[in-house]
Amino acid sequence: MPRPDYSLGNGKRNLEAVCTEYGVVLGSAHDASAAARLACAIAGRHPGVAALGPAELHRRQIEWYAEWAADFQSFLRRKGETDAVVDGSWPLRDLADERV
Repeated sequence: MPRPDYSLGNGKRNLEAVCTEYGVVLGSAHDASAAARLACAIAGRHPGVAALGPAELHRRQIEWYAEWAADFQSFLRRKGETDAVVDGSWPLRDLADERV
C-alpha cells in the first residue's frame, strides 16, 4: 500500500492544519481528544489504512516516513542545499551525538 495522499498540498502537517483539513475541532495545540477524533476522521477517509492492525500500521508509518524524508531531502538538494540531510528514522532517532 503506498503512503496515503492526505491531499493537504504544500504546507504544514501539524495537528492544527490536519484537523482543519478533516473538519475536526481543535481545542488547543495539545488536545488529545482532537487527535483521537482526527484518527477516526483519517480512518473514515482512508479505509485501507483503517483496515490495518496496529503493528502493521506502525510498520507502514515507519516506511512512509522514510519515503517522505528521502523525497524531502531530494527536494532540498534540487533547490540548492546540496548538503541537506533529512533523518528518515521514525519514531525514534539516535541521540548519541545530541545533549539530552
